[in-house]
Amino acid sequence: MTAASTDEWTARYLRLLGVERTTPDLQTLRRLTAAHLLNIPFENVSSILRRQANAAGPVPELDPSEVLERWERGTAGGVCFEIAGMLGWLLRALGYRAHNVLGFILFPGSHQALVAEIQGQSYLVDVGCGAPLFEPIPLGRSVEAHHAGLGFRFSPSGTSDSWQQDRLIDGQWVPFCQYDLRPLDPRDGAAAYQRHHTPGQSWVVDNLVIIRCLQDQVLVLRDREFTRFTPGSKVSQTIAEPKSRAQLVARAFGLPDLPAEAAIRALEARLAAGT
Repeated sequence: MTAASTDEWTARYLRLLGVERTTPDLQTLRRLTAAHLLNIPFENVSSILRRQANAAGPVPELDPSEVLERWERGTAGGVCFEIAGMLGWLLRALGYRAHNVLGFILFPGSHQALVAEIQGQSYLVDVGCGAPLFEPIPLGRSVEAHHAGLGFRFSPSGTSDSWQQDRLIDGQWVPFCQYDLRPLDPRDGAAAYQRHHTPGQSWVVDNLVIIRCLQDQVLVLRDREFTRFTPGSKVSQTIAEPKSRAQLVARAFGLPDLPAEAAIRALEARLAAGT
C-alpha cells in the first residue's frame, strides 16, 4: 500500500474498532487489544471457503485491504493468521515497535501472535487464539488471566525467546502454546499459513470453529456443539442442522453475513468424500 492508502486503511480500521488514534502508549494498546476481541470474531469459515476455492493449489496470500473490507461488511472474522497479521500492520502503522511471532500448538508455526514494546517493556498481544485475552500480557514475569470462568497462565519457558501459555482445564494447568518471541521469518509464516490450509494438518480446514469473546461471556461453536461460558456456568447444546447453525452464527456471534452455511456444507461434503 502507498502512504496515502495506508493512512486511509488505518483510519478505517480504527473506526471499525472504535478507537481514536493517539501516540503509542500502553493505555491505547489495551484499548486496541480489547476492541479487537469485541469486534472481530474468531472464525475459520473464511479458511474453509478459501480452501474450497483453491482446491488444487496453494491458497492466496492475505490482502490487508481485502480483509479490512470484509470485516467492515461483516462477512468475515479470522483465525490467528488474519487477526495477528492485520493487527501487526495496524500497530506498526500507528508507530508501535511491534513484530509478529509464531507459536507451537499443533506444529511449529501453527499459531501467530504479536510482541509490542512500550517504554522498554515487552508485551505479548494474542487476540487471534480464540481466547478472551483482553489485556496485553507483560513479558518478564508469570501472569494469569481469568474471564467468563476460563483461565490462562503465561510464564517463561526455558529461554528469554520462549514463552508458554497454559490453560486451566478441570482445575489443572495444561500446556497449550509455546511462543517463539523472535520476529518471525516471513518464509516460515507463509509456509505455516499454507500448512494450516492443508486438510489433515490442523483443525483450520477440518473442523468448524467460531468464537465470540464478549465482556461477560464467551460463545464457542465447534462443529455441532455450541457452548456458552459465563463466570458461573458452562452450558452446551448440540445443533446438527447446518441452517440452524448458520442462523445461530448470525444471531449470537454478530456475523449475519458470514457465509457459514456454505462453509458447513462444503466441509461436510469434503469430509464425507474423504478428501
